[in-house]
Amino acid sequence: MRAIVLSGGGAKGAYEIGVWKALRKLHYSYDIVTGTSVGALNAALMVQRDYLKAVWLWYHMDYRVIFGRDFDAKEALGDKNIIAGYAKNFFRTGGMDIQGLESTIDRCLKIKKFYRSPIDFGLVTVRFPSLKPVIMTKNMIPKDQLKDYLVASASCFPAFKMKNIEEESYFDGGFYDNLPINLAIEMGATEIIAVDLEAIGRKRRVRAKGIPITIISPRNEIGSFLIFEKEITRRGIRLGYNDTMKTFQELDGNLFTFKKGHLQKNYEEYAPEFFETLDKLLNSDDNNSSLIDKILHLSAYKRLLNKETKRKTFDHIIEKLGKILLLPDDKIYDIFSYNELLKEKFHETATDSFEELEEAILKKSLWLVRDSNRVVHYIYYQITKEECNMKQTSIYNLAILFPEEFMASLYLKTLLIR
Repeated sequence: MRAIVLSGGGAKGAYEIGVWKALRKLHYSYDIVTGTSVGALNAALMVQRDYLKAVWLWYHMDYRVIFGRDFDAKEALGDKNIIAGYAKNFFRTGGMDIQGLESTIDRCLKIKKFYRSPIDFGLVTVRFPSLKPVIMTKNMIPKDQLKDYLVASASCFPAFKMKNIEEESYFDGGFYDNLPINLAIEMGATEIIAVDLEAIGRKRRVRAKGIPITIISPRNEIGSFLIFEKEITRRGIRLGYNDTMKTFQELDGNLFTFKKGHLQKNYEEYAPEFFETLDKLLNSDDNNSSLIDKILHLSAYKRLLNKETKRKTFDHIIEKLGKILLLPDDKIYDIFSYNELLKEKFHETATDSFEELEEAILKKSLWLVRDSNRVVHYIYYQITKEECNMKQTSIYNLAILFPEEFMASLYLKTLLIR
């Protein structure tokens, strides 16, 4: 029996809908869904098989959906101010009232459809003030209290108010188990696909042995769990889909996503020239043998020159460059358009001003060097000037000080000489 386990994570829950989209694409069926907090809400929709409703809900997610009105702090600049807005409401009223969420659940939850579904369900919440976990499965939850327990599991106290059920108070199940894998196993799961949003909360050690567990987690930052903005949640859906397809090896990449087989094509086309350029640096006949030795002892270059990790490290370099040049990380690329975009972004951000950077390097104040884009431009300039003289002491020092930016610059050089 296959179980889907969905963690809590507030606004990050959009990612789980992207995972569901990918599982549908892969024709993965499931018999059990367990969840905590927002994971419980998404799990209920998975039990109902209401995929389109889930996509619509998260595609239009904002503060009005959760609170029934705009959030007072949403116009403030920066996450810290928004978090301060939650804190302010806690001290005033004991937390935000999530009437909007309750109304949304009313619209999305179909009691008959839920209970008639052959897919089993489980959730986790916590009773207050005893702080004892309350673990409920489908057959334990009274039909007229299903919505209440879903809200209870998702009541992220102290940001949100606690939920009262029959004169008892409940709050977010993440305080006990934010990734209820053990619950799924107790319900009979023999195979598990778990989505860990890596949000605040406690994760219990898996007690059972020998059960295959596939963990899917965000490979990129997907936003704060308390910031409900449409563009952020829509991006989360895309990333959830991409990461799942990569987990099951239907797409390539790690931080970025590429069509299957494209990274191998890229390696075959560009790696020979890349390593030829690197070889010129490492096999110099000048008087910098001590600096070359330092380069060879850096772990980044060790991985690049190790036969077993060579290809993986080369792929990491091109993704590192994409991050430095701020390429969108939620798209599915073919490698050719990705490389063209790298070149475009590099030229768009070109600069001739390196005085501050050079001063920081001379003073060995590397903590001041925060702009990796500028570092890549500077290194590229150094390795291409004077007819690509790769034997300058400054080049060796840059290779030691900025190993990832240096390798990214070498890759750019390989692209741009074509």
